[in-house]
Amino acid sequence: MLRSVLEETLAVVARPRIAPAVRSADPLFSLVTREFRDAVAAIVRDNETYKVEGSVGRGNWAETAWVSVFDLNITDSATRGVYLVYLIREDGERIYLSLNQGTTSVRRRFGHRYREMLQDYARDYADHLPHNQLTDLVQGRIALGEGRTALTPGYEAGNIAAIAYDRGAIPDDDVLATDLRRMLALYSVLAEIELRGHEQEDAPDAPDLLLVSTHEPLTLEERRQFGWHRRAEGRNRRASRDAKSYHGYRCWVCDVDYVERYGSIARRCVDAHHLVPFAALDERPQRVDPVKDFAIVCATCHRLLHAETPPLTIDAARKLVAA
Repeated sequence: MLRSVLEETLAVVARPRIAPAVRSADPLFSLVTREFRDAVAAIVRDNETYKVEGSVGRGNWAETAWVSVFDLNITDSATRGVYLVYLIREDGERIYLSLNQGTTSVRRRFGHRYREMLQDYARDYADHLPHNQLTDLVQGRIALGEGRTALTPGYEAGNIAAIAYDRGAIPDDDVLATDLRRMLALYSVLAEIELRGHEQEDAPDAPDLLLVSTHEPLTLEERRQFGWHRRAEGRNRRASRDAKSYHGYRCWVCDVDYVERYGSIARRCVDAHHLVPFAALDERPQRVDPVKDFAIVCATCHRLLHAETPPLTIDAARKLVAA
């Protein structure tokens, strides 16, 4: 199925659009945002960890249409972070399956130097991947036709490693599925690096799984569970705020009421810690209860709780603090 979708996409993308602006009635829109996306999702088969999305642009047609796989532990958008993406040349001659980077965030930070920085980052990321698994992949800049806007040159410069599929030479479905799973395995290596590297960026609001003491590589299941924990504590801001509003700002471990002692500014020094050890869960919880599922802890005690894997219990941390 994926082979036929790729072949049809390459045939359709080179044809004139039915209107200057994106229209859902255009064949390319349906192909990329539904059929291509669904064919990829059927191979990925993990909508808890990954989000699969296709885009042909917003408002105006994109020069480079794409279908991406985002690891939700690190990103859910093509504007930032590392992700896996099928990049479709505008002339319909080639599709790349690329480990790539968010262009928009790098461009905002570095301005006209964004391509240079994306290439530097790409080399750094590639250095963390098993070299024997990269020898037959396209490393460094890929050729998408350069483009009239900043995004296509960004995709070209941001490539870490890629597989190229040329029009008229698309392999069969088994090869395409094997390629996708291979690239997902490489993506998981980079996702773990990103996950650990966000420790300082996310503190104090989400000092959770990134503070684990082990330096052993995380298994895929551990990464999923830790990712659930991270999003429950750090990304679910509303549940965190609701938990603090209900329980107050006294740390359950060291028994210090930070707001009482330091005033309202100290609200940022207090976190909502998820009580259920995510390593014990088989599936990601669908709903988070701010009253039952969270404990209130100061940032220091929160780091203490996550000094071990699985996290310490509140009672165990209390005993350490008391001692």
